[in-house]
Amino acid sequence: VWKDAMISSLNPPKRPGFRFLDVAGGTGDIAFRIVEASGRQATGTVLDINGSMLGVGRERAEKKGLAANLDFVEANAEDLPFADSSFDAYTIAFGIRNVPDIDKALSEAFRVLRRGGHFIFTDPMQQSDVDANVLAPVLARIHLPSMGSVEKYERYARELGWETVALERMPDAIVKHYGSVHRELSARKSELSELVSPAYIDRMTAGLEHWVTAGNQGALDWGILHY
Repeated sequence: VWKDAMISSLNPPKRPGFRFLDVAGGTGDIAFRIVEASGRQATGTVLDINGSMLGVGRERAEKKGLAANLDFVEANAEDLPFADSSFDAYTIAFGIRNVPDIDKALSEAFRVLRRGGHFIFTDPMQQSDVDANVLAPVLARIHLPSMGSVEKYERYARELGWETVALERMPDAIVKHYGSVHRELSARKSELSELVSPAYIDRMTAGLEHWVTAGNQGALDWGILHY
């Protein structure tokens, strides 16, 4: 649902010339949707630091007949290998919170976007007034000091001079999403134990429980932010 919401907000034009950059998009999910939504007119670059994921994306693009629309580049969001004003849109899903220097990554996004370009991302986030003790198990699980909040990213955007096009907050989606994965994992534990160790499954289950608990306590948010 969130993928469709991102593409709907971006609304890529059905004409040649629209060029986008999808960061942390290795397997191509968002990029494929953008190209299809444009009537296969848009062209884009999928960027990721994981070469293996990019390899999966290239293979999928070939199978979908979208290889001519997409390039796959292994690089870092903090140091984009592109000229200024190269793209009409920059998308990133489930990636911005993992960037060590978010200020640098957003400055790079600003640099490579054309005037009037779009920056749109989605990620689970924390509420701005969250109780640190409630959030601690989640942060320990994902090895991050903070997840960022909608208010924090709004401040980043204002500092860059970006205008808010759309902002959708979906805190209830946290419990729904991670709760669904938890139930599926629990139901298939015996089957999955033949593929991975029971200890790994137990760690995954505990991690998902932390997400659901924090979500039920109102500590988390999920946003789609479009500038």
